[in-house]
Amino acid sequence: MIPLSKIQVSPVKEKQFEKKHITCVEELATFFPRKYQDFRTKKKIKDLMDGDVCRIDGVVTHIYDNAKFSLQLDDGSGYIYITWFGGCFFKDSFERGALWTFCGKISFYNGQPQMVQPVMVCQGENKLAHIHPCYSKITGMSDKYLSEKIRASLSVMAATASWTEKDAVAKAMGLMERVAAYQEMHQPSSEDSWKKASRRMNFEQIYDFYEALFKRRQNKAFVRAKPMFKREVMDAFIKSLPFDLTVDQSKAVESIYNGMNQEMPLNALVSGDVGCGKTAVALIAALCARENGGQTIIMAPTLVLAKQHYDEMSKLAGSDGIALLTSEAKGKARKKILAGLADGSISILIGTHAVLSPELQFRNLALSIVDEEHRFGAAQKALLSEFDKTGAHHLSMTATPIPRSYASSVYGDCLDIITIQTMPKGRKTVITTVDHKRPDVYQKLLEQVKLGHQAYIVCPFIEDSESERFKDVLSVKTVVDEVQQFLHDNAPMYKADSISGDMKQKDVLAVIDQFARNEIQILVSTTIVEVGVNVPNATAIAVMNADRFGLAALHQLRGRVGRKGDQGYCCLVSDTSNEKLAAMTMFPSGFKIAEVDLQLRGPGDILGSEQTGDSKVVDMILRYPKLAAAIRNYFQTKE
Repeated sequence: MIPLSKIQVSPVKEKQFEKKHITCVEELATFFPRKYQDFRTKKKIKDLMDGDVCRIDGVVTHIYDNAKFSLQLDDGSGYIYITWFGGCFFKDSFERGALWTFCGKISFYNGQPQMVQPVMVCQGENKLAHIHPCYSKITGMSDKYLSEKIRASLSVMAATASWTEKDAVAKAMGLMERVAAYQEMHQPSSEDSWKKASRRMNFEQIYDFYEALFKRRQNKAFVRAKPMFKREVMDAFIKSLPFDLTVDQSKAVESIYNGMNQEMPLNALVSGDVGCGKTAVALIAALCARENGGQTIIMAPTLVLAKQHYDEMSKLAGSDGIALLTSEAKGKARKKILAGLADGSISILIGTHAVLSPELQFRNLALSIVDEEHRFGAAQKALLSEFDKTGAHHLSMTATPIPRSYASSVYGDCLDIITIQTMPKGRKTVITTVDHKRPDVYQKLLEQVKLGHQAYIVCPFIEDSESERFKDVLSVKTVVDEVQQFLHDNAPMYKADSISGDMKQKDVLAVIDQFARNEIQILVSTTIVEVGVNVPNATAIAVMNADRFGLAALHQLRGRVGRKGDQGYCCLVSDTSNEKLAAMTMFPSGFKIAEVDLQLRGPGDILGSEQTGDSKVVDMILRYPKLAAAIRNYFQTKE
């Protein structure tokens, strides 16, 4: 992996990139646009319509530098005002009589066309047809800086590229060359080229996925595990639980136990719906390993999720021998954990990617459990594969339900599929509605709070966007202000607060702890609560601009409420209604939602809102079965 310092990224900017899981040049090169704007169409000013997204050329006739900076541009057919709020950092570049090109969205003010905050600016006549990339916002980082570093990463990738086995396979399949595909994904020259580049990027992720699967199977074929036959303590623990295991949980436990008492190391995926009880199954497997003299490592992609696992497992099994390790653990606390792993007094270690540190020396590692493995980067997955060489059993858990018929086509015989569909006894189906008026939604949430319950509100953005395109998209900042005012006017005894990805981890955990203690009744957040936040007293959730979220994300968010048997409510707030939102109101099962999601979404096109770089690899395999089958067959022929 090439460090970001290679392209002159400062330590401060490295931390900003890290929040988007970008830790090296290779990951930055694959930070693809979330969507594109098409500026290939050039229009005459006289032909402009409200809402047009286009390119215009013209001569600067007037310059206005007041509270807002603006230009008057004339192309011979009419004139338009180009406006920047908050100033324009390159305003000194403009001169009257000079020819300029601007790209952006057209609106009208007092009957005159205007372009506010143009996306692209170019001196002279820009004759190139252009498709402009739009990236996810990185807190503290300007779009200009991000674009510069992405270009730098592409240059480094081109200069250091070497021919690999993967490239040979791609060439045999007639796919675009890798570095050229990176370039096309960031700066498409045409829709056809973008589709070819997108196919190559799909190949990259699917290839890496199957390579890891087959490597894991090969590693386990050459090592032997110590069979785990003892189960008296495990069975006693199951009987002591304050709840009965569901039918599918019991089957999962038996499947895992039967796999762990073999010499061939277990390699299994536990796929379950939201709230089906995967954590309890993971804990039982870890206790089985402990009973047989082994240690377990449980890794989660976020500190919030890792802490949830630690809290739940400690509550059920006691904290003796269970430890939480994160990157924030320092000094004596860290040394104590390292010593406990080495002497065996810590039998279950839970943490984030910090558990992959080479400092960690286990006395007898017997089981690795990885939650949401698809969310880890290539570097972490490479370190994870080292556990396979020790003969440790491996469980991968996912809260993304994968129907069994699809799972077999994705994984083949590379690993065992363990599915948990039955829900805990007493769990009620969450009532899901599509709502259009925010005040009515706030009132619904307040009714639940008055009954002694709590509520979530989820927003797409952290802060309001300056872009005209997102003027109707709600942010955490706007909504928490609205809700606090609503409570002040209607129920001042209750409190609302917020969390978001730009906050420090310790501050996020502090707010979540307050929410868990019911010191905060309404929690406003981004999708940071999608996994890892478990407050059983929460019975209602409102998702703002719900039409902007994927089906899988909406279902995950819905699973945050009604977790202790109370009736749960999910309000999908949107100005529009569509098949996706209708499916949420019709189907409570995550497995059914997964099927509908696949049916509703085709391969997409260049101007789609969600591009390949953000797709989960399993979803990608299901969407492109022929490509996946060709790659899977290649690895099978190598065995």
